[in-house]
Amino acid sequence: MTRDGEHFATLRPSRNYYSSRDADPTAPVRGFFEGEATSEVGRRDGLGGDFWTATQPDLTRLDPVIERTDRRLAMIADRIPADSPRAQTQLAALQGSAIREIASRYTDDPPPANFRVNVNPLVTWIWIGWMIALAGALIALWPSAAARRRRVADVYAARLARELSRA
Repeated sequence: MTRDGEHFATLRPSRNYYSSRDADPTAPVRGFFEGEATSEVGRRDGLGGDFWTATQPDLTRLDPVIERTDRRLAMIADRIPADSPRAQTQLAALQGSAIREIASRYTDDPPPANFRVNVNPLVTWIWIGWMIALAGALIALWPSAAARRRRVADVYAARLARELSRA
């Protein structure tokens, strides 16, 4: 990003997808994209304020590819025995390969995306103000020199009273 023609910041917002355990077994790739999605925010902060961005890509252009891949994987899954761990591992590898291929298509020709840009000016000063208030409270609680002298005098007076009461 540039500001006034000079480089200001390089932000890298992202959207990560994690497959759901409840995903439809007949749609192994679609379930991946309909699982949990997290937005990773690109952020730059400083004394002038916080500047951050988030993105949400429009994946509808990939829907036909995802549907075709799901149909192919479903046909393969129907042909393999459910009690064969080796076959299940190979099917999972095919699923991973298909998802990587779709991700490759995504990076080669990125779809349109919605970006959210937030500028929060002077946010850092809230934290600095909190620290100043804490320092002020500690200074206010600190006993004055006169109070310390009184405390010392009180201790000596108490000792003297104890000594005199014993005599």
